[in-house]
Amino acid sequence: MDTRVLYVVAVVVASISGGYYYYSGKAKKLDVESAKNMTYSAHGVHLTQTDEQGNLYVRAEIKQLEQNMQSKTSQLDQLNAVMF
Repeated sequence: MDTRVLYVVAVVVASISGGYYYYSGKAKKLDVESAKNMTYSAHGVHLTQTDEQGNLYVRAEIKQLEQNMQSKTSQLDQLNAVMF
């Protein structure tokens, strides 16, 4: 085969592959606006904070934490905190 024919075939295959890759993933992308409607939650959160000398400063336990991105609110359930 001639080198010119190989180059043309390579460009055609690359164009078809690139077009398929570009258009097939377009519908599957996560919409940024839909991410704002998400709610995050965590269960059994434990926090320990120390000061510069390594002494215990704050200890906290939270049964459940829930954060709503749409209303920009956070809710803590059964927060037990002790400061030393």
